Amino acid sequence: MKFIIFPMLFICCTFGLFSQEEEHHKHHENKQEAQSEPNSTHTNHGEHQHDRVDSATPAGIMGMHTHPKGQWVIDYRYMGMDMNKVYYTNKPISPYQVLYGIFFNPSVQMPVTGLSLPTPGGFSGTLNLNSYRYMSAPVTMYMEMQMISAMYGLNDNLMLMIMIPYVRNAMEMVSNNFEKSNMGSKGIGDISISLTQKLYQKEIHHIYLSMGVSIPTGSIDEKDYMPMMGKSKVPYNMQPGTGTFNVLPGVGYSGSLKVLSWGLQGNFVLRSGKNKNNYRFGNRYEATTWLAWKIFDWLSASARVSYTKWDNLIGMDSELDLAMDPQNDPYKQGGKRLDVLLGFNLLLFHKLRLGMEYGKPIYQHLNGPQMATNGIINFFSQVHF
Repeated sequence: MKFIIFPMLFICCTFGLFSQEEEHHKHHENKQEAQSEPNSTHTNHGEHQHDRVDSATPAGIMGMHTHPKGQWVIDYRYMGMDMNKVYYTNKPISPYQVLYGIFFNPSVQMPVTGLSLPTPGGFSGTLNLNSYRYMSAPVTMYMEMQMISAMYGLNDNLMLMIMIPYVRNAMEMVSNNFEKSNMGSKGIGDISISLTQKLYQKEIHHIYLSMGVSIPTGSIDEKDYMPMMGKSKVPYNMQPGTGTFNVLPGVGYSGSLKVLSWGLQGNFVLRSGKNKNNYRFGNRYEATTWLAWKIFDWLSASARVSYTKWDNLIGMDSELDLAMDPQNDPYKQGGKRLDVLLGFNLLLFHKLRLGMEYGKPIYQHLNGPQMATNGIINFFSQVHF
């Protein structure tokens, strides 16, 4: 798991600060207790939410929240996804089953009778004018995204955020002549701008609404060298950008009481129009819930469940032959996945927050054949000023 090295090194470098930070927290708490007794009527749920280590959501989600008026927050996030199997619906298949299976273009309705061909992959069908076999198949894939965000409190209930992502993808392929090769892509992704409004706050409960838009700043024309083809355009899912303006609505709820905090959040990516290459990515829907436990003032642990659904592409890039690779096939791009993730957050000197999360899918159903997710790692670092 090469993608874990950088976050782990970064986290390990902070452990020397923990004992000092713990003493600082204890001194701060003792001072507060001395000042508040005996006339204080506040309970634990009355503490300032931004002072809690678990007020930041788990590392894998940009939790909806607001900041005090005039406060700036700079946030760095790393998201890595490791894939080492091909799935067709909810079952793993080998890349060679992909190469020798018969697939059909659903946009072509030509029920021509012919010879029924069994295949090593268990796929069979009538060889007709809209059938095809893929000439190459993915073997492994690694996708990562690094994001820098700047957040600013317009007032105590409204926050502005701008996020700039950097995307890097790497994939190993095998062709129908059993030759293996590698391809990759990298670049700035689509920049997004959003507003988050606190709709409701009462004691331990908070409700937020978010609305944003992503701007098509990422490339959709990245190329790499491929065997027997020279420099060719990489598949849809390896392009850093989408090429379209996308609406980013969301709604979230969070609560906390004593040493526990919890939340629910829904985020959506709604595509519009088609890009210059005559397609758009399918809409994306995510719902997640989490529970966190404040172990110390500077350390919390979390458990999270996330459900994600994404649709097939609409349209097609004329430079991407759908029979070359299943990742070029716009009719095989959708799917859904259920993930379980465990993580922890750190709070140092009331200004610096760090967090890490690792998870695996417990269910995935892909319109496939597609690369299936094997592991997910998320990391964030955040500073307030």
